[in-house]
Amino acid sequence: MTDERRCRLTGCGYASEILRQSLVIARSVGIDRVLVTCDDDNPGSIAVIEACGGQLDSLVEDGPDAPPIRRYWID
Repeated sequence: MTDERRCRLTGCGYASEILRQSLVIARSVGIDRVLVTCDDDNPGSIAVIEACGGQLDSLVEDGPDAPPIRRYWID
């Protein structure tokens, strides 16, 4: 994907809607608590997860050259 195309898609709400609909599907099959993860250096994903009700549980190291992984629970 080119940078130009990526910029046009950023901030349109697609990721938030995908996560919201995924939670609807999870709940419809009896999953009441969902673990969602993202890299600690990904502010877009952090914002989406937190906007959808994610509560930060922990940061997990993922190796010396990788950013920590943020673990969120959504009830």
